[in-house]
Amino acid sequence: MTATSPLTERLYDALATHATSTGRTRISLVSLMSIQAQIEQHAATRSGARARLRAALDTLAAAGRLEPPQGKKLWDQTAQPALPAWITVITDLAPATISVDLDTVFWAPTISRWLREWTRISRPGAGIRASLREINTWLLEHLAGPPPIVAREERSLDIFGDEKKLARIEASSIFAAHRLSPQELAYERPIPPLRAARLADHGDLLLIENQSTFDSAWRALRHDPSPFAAVAFSNGWEAAFAEPTLHVTEHLQLREPPARIWYAGDLDLDGLDIPLTLTANLETHDHPLPYPLTSAYAAMLAAGTTTPSGPIERGVAEQAAEWLPQHLRQQTADLLTTGNRIAQEVLDRAWWSNPTWRREVLSGAG
Repeated sequence: MTATSPLTERLYDALATHATSTGRTRISLVSLMSIQAQIEQHAATRSGARARLRAALDTLAAAGRLEPPQGKKLWDQTAQPALPAWITVITDLAPATISVDLDTVFWAPTISRWLREWTRISRPGAGIRASLREINTWLLEHLAGPPPIVAREERSLDIFGDEKKLARIEASSIFAAHRLSPQELAYERPIPPLRAARLADHGDLLLIENQSTFDSAWRALRHDPSPFAAVAFSNGWEAAFAEPTLHVTEHLQLREPPARIWYAGDLDLDGLDIPLTLTANLETHDHPLPYPLTSAYAAMLAAGTTTPSGPIERGVAEQAAEWLPQHLRQQTADLLTTGNRIAQEVLDRAWWSNPTWRREVLSGAG
């Protein structure tokens, strides 16, 4: 089964930060979609984005962390699934802080160039103003020259005495375009590694969506890895982001970057959106794009072992199936529209141990 997307885990943090920094707990659908775009990058434009946002909101509502409106007229019904026109964040708001008068502060040049425009447009609350003042104090201490670049959480501890705060406010208005940037605060976001088994010092990379399938593929290849340098699994949505793949050469100490990337995942909406999103993200870095491991997907469809899932609209299903070769798209779209999915675990250890599937890779077919 596809692992939960980063959206559910990070959405509430972003909503709570918005509420505490602005004092406003009602958040519009437009703002929700904007936060989703920041969290999911290219995934927010893919076919399953609306469904993922609804699932995340339903999960948070069930946990008592937010409240959607009750009346159907207060829901956006222009597409499915319906989404609330707004939600109310349930959070223990911190006691009101002492108002931060921006006019009494000497601001570092990095902030002063956009401060007035930010105040006028964003109308920031006392919480985010106080955070900006802490950042300003740090910047003033380093006017003579920037310190060495460190990890985000290390810089956050340095500035706020809280290693997690910087990650929480990265989605706030002070980090919008043409305002603050990681470069100005001399930090880098940590690059999440792929869970990988290194097989050789050069060759192709095989990306697998789930852990058990990774284990079967790795065991099948460990004694005869050609043409693979490594097998990795992405824990679901982690593979949708470019950074782990872009840095796999350094993380695994390969002699050269993987010649090609092959991907196999579940035949469901998320399982197809993940490689489509990875493709879009890698394309922005002018990086070679992944190929679908056609033999794996063909074998999954041939096995016919389905599990129930929610039915997907035809247009959405066809868009998701675009990841696959032409001759597999129709059957895949039909699978999704009938409310079924196929887990990649139908490709068991015996399948991966059969050398037949590697002919596709060795021939260079994509």
